Amino acid sequence: MWPWQRTRPAGTPALHAMLLTRQARGHAKLGEREECLRALGQASELCAGGRSENDPQWLYWINEGEIHGQTGSCFLDLGAPGRAADSFALAYDAMNPGETRTRALFQARAATAQLRNGEHEEGRATAERALTLAERVQSARLNDHLSDVAEELQGERHTSDAGDLLDRMTMLTTKGER
Repeated sequence: MWPWQRTRPAGTPALHAMLLTRQARGHAKLGEREECLRALGQASELCAGGRSENDPQWLYWINEGEIHGQTGSCFLDLGAPGRAADSFALAYDAMNPGETRTRALFQARAATAQLRNGEHEEGRATAERALTLAERVQSARLNDHLSDVAEELQGERHTSDAGDLLDRMTMLTTKGER
């Protein structure tokens, strides 16, 4: 029996989907691919069932885009950057355009995945989109993801695109440190 199944009477589908995505992330960090994919599949099924009238308001962010985003993060942790990039693209497309921070997070993660997958030009373009969104919000978590992108771009600093991106990322992520 999965831990979330023991809480079923008190929980809602959205709560269980959220818990399953966190369980999947843990499995991915441990390299437990099958367990990770199983938890993601269950989370996706619960999410596809729609919202419940009993879902707490604070779980408004559990939706198809979030499930795809967590799937992308899992694939990145499992060393499958191509599949991660595909999942992050689905996440970005499924998100409401008003969710600027979340869309920027998924774009930053997608850029990291693309760069790790050797898709340098596409990764730089995605990093540009993430950075443009990030300049509209303030988020320490987003800055951490941009720092991951910057780390991936270091080997390309000699190209003007990467150099400009790295300079903009540095300005953005160090703004709050002054």
